[in-house]
Amino acid sequence: MLTNITVTVTSEGYTPRPEDWSGRRAFPGRIQQGVSDLVAAERRLALAWDDVQGGREDFQKAVDLFRANWQTSEEIYSKQRDLLAANQALQSVMLANDLFEIFTETTKATVGNLTQQVKDALPQSLIAGLAAGGDLTSGARGALEAVGGAVEEVLDKLKVARLVVVKALEFSTATAEQWSEMDYIVPRERRMELRQSLNDLALQLQDLHGLLWTVNQRRRELDDAQMKLRALVAEGNRIQADRQAFRTRAAAEIQGYRTRDVAFRLFRNEKLDRYKKLVDLSSSYSLLAANAYDYETGLLNSQSGRSFVDRIIQARALGVVRDGKPQFTGSSVGDPGLSGALAEMYSDWSVLKGRLGFNNPDAYGTTASLRTENFRVLPGVDGDTAWKDVLNRARRDDLLQDVDVRRMCMQLDRGDGLAVPGIVLEFSTTIADGMNLFGQPLAAGDHAYHSSAFATKIFGLGVALEGYKGMDNPFPNTAVVTGSGAVSPADPNLAFMDPTAMSATPYVYLIPVGLDSMRSPPLGDQSTVRTWSVQDVTVPMPFNIGGSDFSTKKLWQSSESLTEPLFSIRKHQAFRPVPTASVFTPNIYGNSGGLARSQFTNSRLIGRSVWNSNWKLVIPGQTLLNNPAEGLDRFIQSVKDVKLHIVSYSYSGN
Repeated sequence: MLTNITVTVTSEGYTPRPEDWSGRRAFPGRIQQGVSDLVAAERRLALAWDDVQGGREDFQKAVDLFRANWQTSEEIYSKQRDLLAANQALQSVMLANDLFEIFTETTKATVGNLTQQVKDALPQSLIAGLAAGGDLTSGARGALEAVGGAVEEVLDKLKVARLVVVKALEFSTATAEQWSEMDYIVPRERRMELRQSLNDLALQLQDLHGLLWTVNQRRRELDDAQMKLRALVAEGNRIQADRQAFRTRAAAEIQGYRTRDVAFRLFRNEKLDRYKKLVDLSSSYSLLAANAYDYETGLLNSQSGRSFVDRIIQARALGVVRDGKPQFTGSSVGDPGLSGALAEMYSDWSVLKGRLGFNNPDAYGTTASLRTENFRVLPGVDGDTAWKDVLNRARRDDLLQDVDVRRMCMQLDRGDGLAVPGIVLEFSTTIADGMNLFGQPLAAGDHAYHSSAFATKIFGLGVALEGYKGMDNPFPNTAVVTGSGAVSPADPNLAFMDPTAMSATPYVYLIPVGLDSMRSPPLGDQSTVRTWSVQDVTVPMPFNIGGSDFSTKKLWQSSESLTEPLFSIRKHQAFRPVPTASVFTPNIYGNSGGLARSQFTNSRLIGRSVWNSNWKLVIPGQTLLNNPAEGLDRFIQSVKDVKLHIVSYSYSGN
């Protein structure tokens, strides 16, 4: 029966997804990825070409602007020359006029002098009372005045001549300067501007050529994407042909053997599948055991240690197990199985318990201040403002927005869909010489662990909220007083009278979200720092006799053959802090000589390293007051310090 299939093809040759499709492929194919790369290469080429087009348009605009500017400059230069010539003509006319005025004034003065001389040369009348007669000295006096006037006229003409020469030199010098500037300086300045403009155009053209290189590169990428897509299509066609041939051959074989061994194949495949799944599960547990062995001892970081782990991963047999205990198999032929590796680890562990000090650890109780030792805030009133700033910065409107908090804190969400306000104090811990517990330079009053112990681990943790108002204040000496026959009356709780008081039983979370670090045992007095990403996961129940709804899959069907997923995260529960660090029991040993925890410490993190790259102390506001925001406000105003109490045990490893 033939079925017509309608295929929509775009103008670019691609087949778009139908509008009514809403699903998504779980695993995109290589051809699909090749098409995506081809489309991306085409887009990059188009963008590069658009850049070239834009650059070409900008360059053309720059050339047009250069031409227009040069033409305008020519017009301005021509007009300036015309104006200069007209100005020179005007200046020459004005100079001639000035000289004419000078000559006119000089001539006028000369004529006046001659007239006066002639007048003075005429005979004068006698003095009254004398007889009329001629002036005998008039001729001589006139001659002398004429000589003086002639001399004075000559001097005036020399002065005029000198003035004319000076004026002419000034006019010629000014004219020469103006025409020199117009014919020599201005053209060269215009040439400098021309060279600068041409240089800018050359640089712009060079950038445009660079864009062409980019286009060439994008074109090559497009060609490569096309060739890759054609190769993938050809490979797909070959796979289809091979599958068709395989299916034809397999169908012929199955048809030939079906009547003879269908039952045999069915039972054999079922048993092999069961065996394979159980072996995979055993390998997973064996690998977990090897990782735990490495975390405790730190001895599998060498080449031999990594080869030992690879043996477990590559093992495809169970090996020999007798009375529930794995046995060492020393055969050099075939696969020794998982039992050999487990037996080797058990034998080494039997010796290492004493050699590395696992049976006699050093135990300590350490109380460190986050305020002074981590955030370096001064104690007392001087540092209260800075400490409140630290708490305000750590305040969160919704703790569930923090991925680590949401993933590792148990039942933090109230289930009503509302935000969960709180405080998240982040810090790191380290064990290094010259550094305190929080990685700060070791100062007076700081606490630290020594690096001579290759592993320092947690036995119990407690948190003290110094200055918290309204919390029940337990006294560690109550048992001593009661044991002696006396009665220790409880202090009355007057929290309801304090406007800044909070609940008597707040709860906090302390979660390690960073990397655990420890040193390898200093065998031969050499040690290196090892780092682990610890995943605290659950171990499923083999039978689930309570019928809990973990999983409905059969025992043998998959690697999840147990009653629940193999690697579910074990979340952390909240625990109660104390109002002062003095509540913690100073003596960390019990009556039997072993480690003992105070009733105010939490044992959830037992076995984890004290050295971790990131801790988060989570203080939910909903455990402080019914109004979380009000509770956080009171908390920030009242709490003066947050102290971390660690009950630890250390191994020397030597």
